[in-house]
Amino acid sequence: RVEDCWQLTLSDGQVSAKHLILAVGMTGAHLSKHIARQVLPIGSYIITTRPLTEAEIAATLPGGRTYVTSLNVGSYFRLSPDKRLVFGGRARFSTKADARAAATSAPILRKSLAALFPSLAGIEIDYAFGGLVDISRDRFPRLGQTPDGALYAIGLSGHGAQMSAYMGNVLARSVLEPGSSHVFDELKSNPFPPGAVWTLPLIGALARFKDLLT
Repeated sequence: RVEDCWQLTLSDGQVSAKHLILAVGMTGAHLSKHIARQVLPIGSYIITTRPLTEAEIAATLPGGRTYVTSLNVGSYFRLSPDKRLVFGGRARFSTKADARAAATSAPILRKSLAALFPSLAGIEIDYAFGGLVDISRDRFPRLGQTPDGALYAIGLSGHGAQMSAYMGNVLARSVLEPGSSHVFDELKSNPFPPGAVWTLPLIGALARFKDLLT
């Protein structure tokens, strides 16, 4: 940053900007030490079934809504436009989200799918894939400003589809309406201790144990 202007070096040149918003999830957390300490990368995986018949849809998701369970290690699912069941969740507490990790996670997700929808227990799975989400220590999102003045939205913890539009709106208004009353409701920073990424399997085991008690 040079005085009141950000200088960004991109692959095809430089860009100058008065404001900088960091809203790139886990893939950009390394851009700020302030942000990097507040989130951990965790894999989120998805499987998709073959297209469902009308009878199968009527027996599982007749309303066509999007769902998420309330467990600590929960699942989320919906119908795709071509009538496939898109079923995802935190199958493994891992920082890997490549094709191998997705393939390993697929049987775990299939087991969760069968528990929720026994009639689909043996259904064909056409695709399995995954990606990294940014999870905060308390699983609450953060809206804030780094010490050097960059705005950020992080820590959506797997709930980005619901929260990202709202957080983006607040960030945009804070830039476009200087002096407005838009105040960031940032929770007190609660950074992870050094090396916390290696504790992810333990965190997953504890979350599953809590689910067994509910």
